[in-house]
Amino acid sequence: MSEDYTKGYVSGFIDADGSFSVSIKVQRDVRYGVRIDPVFSVTQRNREVLEFLRRALGCGRIIKKPGQENLWLYIVDRGA
Repeated sequence: MSEDYTKGYVSGFIDADGSFSVSIKVQRDVRYGVRIDPVFSVTQRNREVLEFLRRALGCGRIIKKPGQENLWLYIVDRGA
């Protein structure tokens, strides 16, 4: 698959099915009193699609979605 095609597929897929979220947590033990946790995720039934995304982006992890055994979750976060 060509690099241009891969970039187009990945960006289109993320635009349609990706989710970006940011949590802001108040904590006294960090420098400014808050911790910011950005997370990117995609949920799918087909793990192969998520494996393709992980290889293309070069980061992240894939797990079973908690509470929904038939779904996979690709996550890019601090723990990735």
